Amino acid sequence: MNACFPLKRILFVIIVTLTFGFKCSAAELPHISRSDRLNGWKTLRDFEELFKDRKASVVEILENGNQIGLGTVVSDDGYIVTKASEFGESLEVRLFDYSKHVPAVVSVDIKNDFALLKIDVKDLNPVEWSDPSIAKMGEWVMSPHEDETQVRIGVISATSRPVYEQPGALGVKLVDGNEFLMEDDLLDVLGLVNKINSGVRPIDKWLKNELSDTLKSIMKEDLTENSNKASFRDALLPDLNSLIFERSFYQEDRFNGIDLNPETTKVISSERRSIRRSVLNRMLLVDAYGSELASGKKGAIIFEVIKDSAADKAGLNAGDLILSLESSDVNGSTDLTRQVKQHKAGDTIRLTGTRGSEEWEKQVTLGYFDSTFPDQDVNIALSGEISDRRTGFDEVIQHDIPLPPKAMGGPLVTLDGKVIGINIARYDRVATFALPSSLVKTLIEKLK
Repeated sequence: MNACFPLKRILFVIIVTLTFGFKCSAAELPHISRSDRLNGWKTLRDFEELFKDRKASVVEILENGNQIGLGTVVSDDGYIVTKASEFGESLEVRLFDYSKHVPAVVSVDIKNDFALLKIDVKDLNPVEWSDPSIAKMGEWVMSPHEDETQVRIGVISATSRPVYEQPGALGVKLVDGNEFLMEDDLLDVLGLVNKINSGVRPIDKWLKNELSDTLKSIMKEDLTENSNKASFRDALLPDLNSLIFERSFYQEDRFNGIDLNPETTKVISSERRSIRRSVLNRMLLVDAYGSELASGKKGAIIFEVIKDSAADKAGLNAGDLILSLESSDVNGSTDLTRQVKQHKAGDTIRLTGTRGSEEWEKQVTLGYFDSTFPDQDVNIALSGEISDRRTGFDEVIQHDIPLPPKAMGGPLVTLDGKVIGINIARYDRVATFALPSSLVKTLIEKLK
């Protein structure tokens, strides 16, 4: 017993010392800035020492006085490369000494979103190129972050490859007569069950998979019996309620002024609050756009216009009926989606349609799909800001440095200070693309 006592005292002293020692150390720690949390200051200090000789080779690209990207000096007589799609007419280049210059020449390779600028300045400090094929997965690289004075670090995360272009985006949510339940469906129980079993419409096929087991068992009963019809209708309404996500639109007064039928109102006012966000609310749509559907016109009805999308900029409105695209008839929302996908971002398409009794024709310049619908990809939804133009490049090197879009156009540098690529797109949460130096040099010769 007594022999164990000294050991206990020793352990007690060690525990107290460690506890108070750690507390003191934590108390003495300075505030950790956001930049140090991204890349610790000690690590950055070492990499900035490696990067310092390259700082004069990085410039800022300005539009109306605001930085929109970076540029990389590629010759001592004023040639600079950058990302093309970010700038407009009021373009300036700010050098490392903070002097500003308007480019005398601007040449663009649209396919790779690449621009070659020429400013009237001599004795610049061009980068030194390296063969991009030597860069292996997992190899450390560094790159300027938001301006020419900051650097971030990461690793090569994928081997070089082409990145194919995505189709353009109109920026609307659509409906047509095959995509929702009609009021008659709720009145004709036997007819609705037959449609669900045979999968006549897309909505019927969807319901066949999504309805509850309780409702599916009722569907097997003799539905010519009034009691079974009533049981089916009573079970259907809660099921539909759990599948409807536009109920939130209704709660936001999006349907003010629309005369909803009693069955729809019953669904909306149900006490059951679970909402599954995988399908449009067919019943509300029928109430909102019943007159357009009753007219018998083919086409696709715009249910919602995405803010700042191509459709929004062209003046399209919710409730518009799109009848044709480039003189080709539109036979429903699926057909319109198919036709839009045949065009790429930046293409201008001609749409015709109606708004009430008024006919219209509009020229619409399609936007980029991912920036129009960022919630389609969870990686993009979690990314923060991404580049509008992210695809369609002949070849890219992929790395994991979390660069903002306004850092595109800067160099991707190896630990020996040589450049293996030019950053061209922040793709998503975990990937940034760079055009490999071999492709960049080819484009420079082509554009000079």
